[in-house]
Amino acid sequence: MTDFRQEHRVRNYLSRGEQRRILGLVLALGLVVLLMYEARKPENWRWFARLAGEDQPVPGDAVENLPDNRLEPPPAKEEIPGTFRSPAEHEADKEAEADTTGRYFPGVKPKYFDAVRDDTIFRRDECDAWFHLLQILDKTDKETLQAKSIGRATFAQLFSQSNDYRGKLVTLRGKIRRTQWMPAPGNDYGIEHYYRAWLQPEDNPTTPMVVYCLYLPEGFPAGTDVAEEVTVTGFFYKRWAYQAKDTLRTTPVVLARTVDWRRAPPAAKKVEVNVRFVLTIIGVALAVSVVAILRVLARTRSPRPREPHKPPDFSVLQE
Repeated sequence: MTDFRQEHRVRNYLSRGEQRRILGLVLALGLVVLLMYEARKPENWRWFARLAGEDQPVPGDAVENLPDNRLEPPPAKEEIPGTFRSPAEHEADKEAEADTTGRYFPGVKPKYFDAVRDDTIFRRDECDAWFHLLQILDKTDKETLQAKSIGRATFAQLFSQSNDYRGKLVTLRGKIRRTQWMPAPGNDYGIEHYYRAWLQPEDNPTTPMVVYCLYLPEGFPAGTDVAEEVTVTGFFYKRWAYQAKDTLRTTPVVLARTVDWRRAPPAAKKVEVNVRFVLTIIGVALAVSVVAILRVLARTRSPRPREPHKPPDFSVLQE
């Protein structure tokens, strides 16, 4: 009887078509491994926040029961930092006395805070409160400020209890996402410049706070692509109104001398570079190994010899 079953053909892995297909599979596998490595980095997902139109340094986990910081109606034109009243116009204000109750840092004059208004831009009437606190920070060392801090404060505490915290030394922890050097307007407090930093607080990573500091640690990065862990001790000033990408919002503002930079050790950065290098080497080695194994199999496995073709036997039908 004739065997009409189809013969099993062995693939020729040495052919160009098969080698291209195998190479494509190996490259696809390497691409998947690389994408998995990059996907685990939170900074690669910032574009989600940009698509949503949120004015925040980085996206973060949502925090429940946080106050709504949107503000209506729009504020007037910003005046601080800017031009203020001349010294002659507010000479009488300087007669304000320093606090003697022990509720504030030594030298702070609470009378100046009567002119500070929340949910507004920086106003001219607030210039004495603004530069008075900066002057105290400039004349006081970092260790003394840290020792006199009333402790850690959260975003919700400063936002919801601004009157209780105004002029008090508080400590914040988080990640600075942007820094900008700014010249100070003319004043008679001896302040020439400061830095504006957008802080992503640990307790509320979805909404930034603003820190104005006189100095930054040596080597601290500047610009809009910053991600540095810091601890900040400074005076809470006010709940400031600013123009976000989507609408007007408000956020706490803290005045500080400097920041404590929790700089990542150099070894940690080298590990990240080494991981990428190792993944690349593994991918290349895997591709070379697969190709080598397939070539060996193709050479060592000989195809089954074909049986000679026999014509059909019709002798049974003739009988």
